Amino acid sequence: KLTNRKKGTLTYSYFIWYGLGRFIIEGLRTDSLYLGKVRISQIVSIVIIIIGIIGMILSNIKEKSEKKGK
Repeated sequence: KLTNRKKGTLTYSYFIWYGLGRFIIEGLRTDSLYLGKVRISQIVSIVIIIIGIIGMILSNIKEKSEKKGK
């Protein structure tokens, strides 16, 4: 059942996996925009991954605090 899953887990998992996939694919492209020696699209991918990880962590912390309150 989906009711056993933490709220937001699916969304944050998507952010992480999409960011990883995009990071790899953008590394293969030859027509990328660069900021110094780093591709802008890969920076965006890293930001998406970080948002997903932070979201997962905060979701776990929130769930643990809700369980303690019951």
